[in-house]
Amino acid sequence: MQRTGITTFYGPALVASFGEWAPYNEMTYQSFHDLLVADTVYPYTYNIPPFWTEEYLEWEKQTRAKGRIENHWVTLHGGKVSGRLIAGNLNTMKGIWGSDYLPDIKPGDILMVEDADKTASIVEKNFSLLKVNGIFDRIGGLILGKHAGFDDQGTGRTPSEILQEVMGKVPFPVLTEFDCAHTHPMLTLPIGMQVELDSQTQTLRLL
Repeated sequence: MQRTGITTFYGPALVASFGEWAPYNEMTYQSFHDLLVADTVYPYTYNIPPFWTEEYLEWEKQTRAKGRIENHWVTLHGGKVSGRLIAGNLNTMKGIWGSDYLPDIKPGDILMVEDADKTASIVEKNFSLLKVNGIFDRIGGLILGKHAGFDDQGTGRTPSEILQEVMGKVPFPVLTEFDCAHTHPMLTLPIGMQVELDSQTQTLRLL
């Protein structure tokens, strides 16, 4: 998106997402279908999936669907804002940080980041990268995806709590535990599109 100006999509992978057992593959595909196959009607509102999973099962030995966890999105800071959506895996973004390929995060943008299989110390470093580069001073809203395989290193802290500690008090809405991450199901997000985030009502709409 940064080099072409074309809206791109952050979402499922062919095998890792669509290769899951039902109902996760079906829930993931429905979001993908809504945006990339069907004639999308705007504004489009994302629905909170009723359940999710981060259970690991070896591909060759799967004989069942992964377990279910009751789903909730979490409001860290209330508020309602509209802006351009920038989304990505934070660890991957670190690999292109400072290059011409990293999206230019502009004032008022709504940033969605997620990570997987990281420790509490690495998560803190990754969030600190955003802070010391002034990202929290520029964005208009923040969405944090679910963290699959998170290791709290005995701290008892969640990624949301670590984010809160690193950010401190911020004026923009923050919604966490969003379902666009290395968990199942995975919602599809269009990078570069105008969206409306209402973290108080836990609503994300494509405009």
